[in-house]
Amino acid sequence: MVLTDKDKIKALDEEKCTRYTFDAPLIFVMCVDRAKAWTRKYDNSSSAEVDSSIVLTHMMLQAQELGLGTTWVMAFNPEIAKKVSKPEEYVKEVIKKLSAACL
Repeated sequence: MVLTDKDKIKALDEEKCTRYTFDAPLIFVMCVDRAKAWTRKYDNSSSAEVDSSIVLTHMMLQAQELGLGTTWVMAFNPEIAKKVSKPEEYVKEVIKKLSAACL
């Protein structure tokens, strides 16, 4: 998910989600559904975090290639991040746009 709404980015700091927004013009928020991720049968270990980390790392490498600065922020409150970013609404909007594009 890409947050570009300045009010939402500011809210991450104001709601004490994280103080590491660095006045960024946009923030990538990686969301995963652990229930849909591959799970190793031997110990039920989910690949969700590894797979999403790989994807985000490649996005950061591409941003660097384009001359953009990036940083990985793990210090955040996930519940507040969900409240501020509203991933369900974002996903619904993306699906709606993709569906319209396919017509």
